Amino acid sequence: MTCAEIMTQQVAFCAPDDRVDLAAVIMRDRNVGALPVVGRDNRPVGILTDRDLAIHICANAQDSFYKRVREIMHSPVVCCHETDDVLLAVNAMTEHHIRRVPILGKEGTLVGIITADDLTRALNPEAVQTLLASLSVIGTLEPIRLVHTPRSGVVPEP
Repeated sequence: MTCAEIMTQQVAFCAPDDRVDLAAVIMRDRNVGALPVVGRDNRPVGILTDRDLAIHICANAQDSFYKRVREIMHSPVVCCHETDDVLLAVNAMTEHHIRRVPILGKEGTLVGIITADDLTRALNPEAVQTLLASLSVIGTLEPIRLVHTPRSGVVPEP
């Protein structure tokens, strides 16, 4: 299975000189947790995550109006090509402890993105379990038991 077969094709992105507040609006409006950052030639130069916004802007009480994406983005960005086997993307995610991999076309331009959600939909459960455990998303995947917590804060006995 190739990256092109499971990637999200309509990728929201931003530019290095965009204001951080505008990038956050794109994330909110598109309901995404990361934006590839592309240069004028549509080649990825970095990636901006919601975590970057939380750590670099919110936690430091910075004004996002005056910050540019290039100031807080991760660069270089780990990418795969659309013709690569999806396992290459899984390996990249595991090795670099990332949850999103921008996908490049023949010209090296952004054509898609693969996220942990894309992999969950496309791969068998065992492969997904291995990936998520290696990304430390939830550590070990054991059956999840939902517990109702009353407003008093007392958790009922199982």
